[in-house]
Amino acid sequence: VALRDRFNTYWVSRTDVHRGFGAWKRLEGIFSTDPVMVTCSDGSNYLFGLDAGHALWNARLANGGLDGTWVLRGGVFQGVPAATCGGDGAVYLAARDQWNAIWLARLARDAWTGWINGGRVFATDPQLAAFGDKIALVALDGNHAPWFCTIPEGTPSALATCSQAGGAFERVA
Repeated sequence: VALRDRFNTYWVSRTDVHRGFGAWKRLEGIFSTDPVMVTCSDGSNYLFGLDAGHALWNARLANGGLDGTWVLRGGVFQGVPAATCGGDGAVYLAARDQWNAIWLARLARDAWTGWINGGRVFATDPQLAAFGDKIALVALDGNHAPWFCTIPEGTPSALATCSQAGGAFERVA
């Protein structure tokens, strides 16, 4: 579990269904967003957050999810980035820049692709989910219409396969 306190510091704790929460451990750094955490099928835990300059940082957490070294992944983003673990064991990321353009990246343990322009503009932060051998991205356009896009697993490429789902909404999850 990862949380952000009122001083914008992240804390992590392990939990067990039968024993409850363990002790909280404070991680270094000051962040401007809530933490984003994913766990992959190999048991790796990844934590992401934006710093005060809105650049993305991540840590792959070891020691049962309590220790990690922060790595600057760059970019200048707004809102909260999205992350999901694909069936290939890699983490897929999406973030929205100041002009609402979507940027994509892939992190496989310590192998980072760098940011790739997704070729789309959305008015809300993207949400990601893995299904089969694809990653789904959902976000709202400027008219509040939801869009559903897919990204094949492997090296991220532009969001070529997108369709509008119809309707007008305020948030996606």
